[in-house]
Amino acid sequence: MDFDERAAAELLAGPHVGIFAVASMSGPPAAVPVWYSYTVGGRIWMITETTSRKRRLLERTGSATLVVDEVAPRTRYVSVECELVDARPVTAEDQREMASRYVPAGALDAYLATVAPNLPHEQRITLQPTRWRFADFGPASAG
Repeated sequence: MDFDERAAAELLAGPHVGIFAVASMSGPPAAVPVWYSYTVGGRIWMITETTSRKRRLLERTGSATLVVDEVAPRTRYVSVECELVDARPVTAEDQREMASRYVPAGALDAYLATVAPNLPHEQRITLQPTRWRFADFGPASAG
């Protein structure tokens, strides 16, 4: 199976819940589900608490892996190794942009009101994809 970079990037660009994994010096990696944002050809970003284990490990290692899969309309996955580019305080605009990928429009304002108190305790993490793995187990005509 040939690597299809465009298909991998398009899958990653969808509003999937990813599994974000960061190596740990003592024990298994921190691997947690995350909301993230990615535009084809760009960088990945996500929001995390400044005190979270994954944030502390990412600061130490400078790298992580994000895995996204889907089973419908066909089974496929993308795994992206990434390097930390930037970490900065989250803005209300960041929260809105991220939530609008995952929360239905009719519930967006209520959701944002609920998470607004977290704003001072969160960071926006930006990652540069460095290595891609992709598999598509569906028929060539699917999609």
